[in-house]
Amino acid sequence: MRLVTTETFCSVCIEGLWLSLLRKVHLIDYVSVAMTSCRSPLTIDVNLVALAQYRTESQAHLATTNNEAYIVTWKRDYVTLDAFENSTHIEIPPRDASGLYQVSVEFITDEVRRDPKELLKSSRVILVDARC
Repeated sequence: MRLVTTETFCSVCIEGLWLSLLRKVHLIDYVSVAMTSCRSPLTIDVNLVALAQYRTESQAHLATTNNEAYIVTWKRDYVTLDAFENSTHIEIPPRDASGLYQVSVEFITDEVRRDPKELLKSSRVILVDARC
């Protein structure tokens, strides 16, 4: 329980605050997909909420203090794309561009020990039909 006379929260309250926030906010802010021509690569960019390694410089100490990290996984047609592990930007050659892509993101922090509703995870599916 938080004492209203102190400036800090106990670990249980901090965990509750994270889970309460992530009920209303998705870790993936938006996804952009671009393929300007049949000869250009397919590019997919994922913009994540500024946590972990994507915190601003003034907040970077929080990421290291709380051992925060994003784990980003990409799949194409249900096959993991290991080359793009932990990347928020991928480029696919035009001949291989068509397919069903999935990006999955998991936020890890020492401040949340248990996440039964998987609020620290988010994913998006992108269908690309690049017939030329």
